[in-house]
Amino acid sequence: MDQRNLATLRQMAAAQPGRPADPDLASGRIRLMRSFDPAAGPDAEVPDPYHGGPPEYEETFELVQAAARGLTAQLSDRLA
Repeated sequence: MDQRNLATLRQMAAAQPGRPADPDLASGRIRLMRSFDPAAGPDAEVPDPYHGGPPEYEETFELVQAAARGLTAQLSDRLA
């Protein structure tokens, strides 16, 4: 959900056994969650609410929910 998670996932994808290391493949398919939210920028992150209270968790939920709606819309368009 943030740049550190993104970098970790891309590293993991590039290191898959039996798969050639192709950073373009990974970078093209692995994206930040908020990149699916049309109201957010392409580099927008979901903040980690772990050390926060209810307001931080509520904000995180709202950000993820908006991104999930965008992801659902994209998947629906592709499957139509």
